[in-house]
Amino acid sequence: MMSREEAEAAIRHLLATETDSVRVSNWLFRPPPFGLFSKLWSTQEEKRAVMASPLFQEAQQRVTELMRQEVAELQQRDAARSRPPVQPVVPAAPPPSRADEPAPAEAKP
Repeated sequence: MMSREEAEAAIRHLLATETDSVRVSNWLFRPPPFGLFSKLWSTQEEKRAVMASPLFQEAQQRVTELMRQEVAELQQRDAARSRPPVQPVVPAAPPPSRADEPAPAEAKP
């Protein structure tokens, strides 16, 4: 069984190292016996106290921040995909100079 100190240390480590919002949310907020926060309470009163704690609030903010970052990344990818491909501009060939022009054919009587 995990002690309160171990659970809080695991929560802090997860908040500092994990960058996937779904994984963080699952590890922290899943119902007992899976979520790390659920290991910090055994009664409804303790649950309310944990949910009001600065660590719980920090965890909620971190999950929200990660979700916003993920949404922004997806929006950027979608915008990049929806833009038409850039066509290379090929300069037109310069007009021939008079020296390059063929001589006119002479008219025969």
